[in-house]
Amino acid sequence: MTNKTRNEAASRLLANSKVGARVAELQAHHLRRHDVTVDSLTEEFEDARDLAMSINQPSAAISATSGKARLHGHDKGTGNVNISVQQNTVKLSRLELARRMAHIIDAGVMEKEETSAGCPLWWSTVGAN
Repeated sequence: MTNKTRNEAASRLLANSKVGARVAELQAHHLRRHDVTVDSLTEEFEDARDLAMSINQPSAAISATSGKARLHGHDKGTGNVNISVQQNTVKLSRLELARRMAHIIDAGVMEKEETSAGCPLWWSTVGAN
């Protein structure tokens, strides 16, 4: 069957009022099903944010706000910073741990408190062996 023959057969079918009506119905359903716009998604994100705030879930609200920002292209640009955090586990000797903690205390980051044994308070919490 050639393209011309197929097109003629399709034209005859569409000329049938019942077939034409069904095709129009299916097309309308398809349009409604896929009628997702930036506005409709923005409204969904805003609804999700409102719900999150009403049930005291700020992290979910932030997620919805971030979704809106991405949707509208505000996640791109010169002001953005990508942060990647990687946690490393390092084994330290007691001596190295003491040196590092002494440096932190000397820098004024941590208050120097002592336990009843005369050791720095942090020493007992890290379980010096």
